[in-house]
Amino acid sequence: MSAGGRPVLRARWLNAAQAAVAVLLAVAVNVVAVRLSARVPLSADMTANARYSLSAQTREFLSGLDGEVDIRVLARKADFESASRYTSYAATLLAQYPLHGPVTVEYVDYLRDPSFAAAYPELPLEANGLVINREGRAAFLGVGDLFEYSTLPSNEVKVTAVAEARIAAAIASVYSERRAAAGMLTGNGAKPAAELRALLEKNGYGADDVPLTSASFDPALDVLVLVAPT
Repeated sequence: MSAGGRPVLRARWLNAAQAAVAVLLAVAVNVVAVRLSARVPLSADMTANARYSLSAQTREFLSGLDGEVDIRVLARKADFESASRYTSYAATLLAQYPLHGPVTVEYVDYLRDPSFAAAYPELPLEANGLVINREGRAAFLGVGDLFEYSTLPSNEVKVTAVAEARIAAAIASVYSERRAAAGMLTGNGAKPAAELRALLEKNGYGADDVPLTSASFDPALDVLVLVAPT
């Protein structure tokens, strides 16, 4: 589909809790925006009128989960809360998750506990990040994944919180028995779409190249993406 010249992608989240999260990805030249529609809000502006409470959509999403999810913050609680305005915001947000669903939030000084990192050899752990885990399936979000940064014409840096969307996507991914899969169609002058690939991966998708000349497409793919063919 296209809207105003922008390719639009709609996909379906699968998870064992039967909590569907609809994802709408809009892509323009050098601009990628993501919106988790229906269930999870996209963002809160951190430069003004910052929102420090979970939205109704997120509370509904959490209440639909049918099994425990563990969120471990890789820092001591006091250090995380005081590290910056943004980690303080994230700590305030995280404190509300256990109030609305089967979610536990724990702070771990993982630098002093090498056994913790050893339990997640496949994850690129770093200080102040989040490990989201359910029954051995785990995902990692760096603190930088919870915010997006842009420069306004006034040279002011605008920081947009995308924590709710990213945490919801991570929870959905660890609930799913398989990772959602996207095929990035190549050939016929299609654009590389590195930004879209990175965005898909941040939202729990595998994103592999698929030549347009393929005789057939893998039926396990949830979505095929063709960006600006010429």
